[in-house]
Amino acid sequence: MGTADREIEITAVPVVDEHLVVIHEVNQLRKLERVRVDFVTNVSHEIRTLLTGALNDSNTDRRFVEKILQQSSALSQLVTHLLDLSRLESGMAALTLELCELGSFRSPLQNLFGPVFDDAKLTFDWEIPDDLPPVMVDKRLLDQTFANLIDNAIN
Repeated sequence: MGTADREIEITAVPVVDEHLVVIHEVNQLRKLERVRVDFVTNVSHEIRTLLTGALNDSNTDRRFVEKILQQSSALSQLVTHLLDLSRLESGMAALTLELCELGSFRSPLQNLFGPVFDDAKLTFDWEIPDDLPPVMVDKRLLDQTFANLIDNAIN
């Protein structure tokens, strides 16, 4: 790849009487974003096509296709998490901090991993004391961290 093929992002931050300039090559990140968009578009189109065709079939077939659509959404979220990890590793992630209760992460994780737990005959135990104060976190990144920990535990 020649220098003309590279896409870079430049950030300049004033520091006292100087400027700190950070230069990131973002080609790989852009490629991953295009792959994610293409993946989501293709899977969504195929699943909707199946769902439309299943409307004339039995309720069992419709539930099966709806389950596929639900799981493809979960897979899309995992791809998004991978992109987020790439951004973190490259230093391009911006944190969005907000107060939240740690217990609020349980239900989305249960929904995401529920089918995996069922298939593997695993249980999901979540024990957080009720008296913990809210914490200031980037909810999206903490959710991703919990999802990664659960995924690692399953594997």
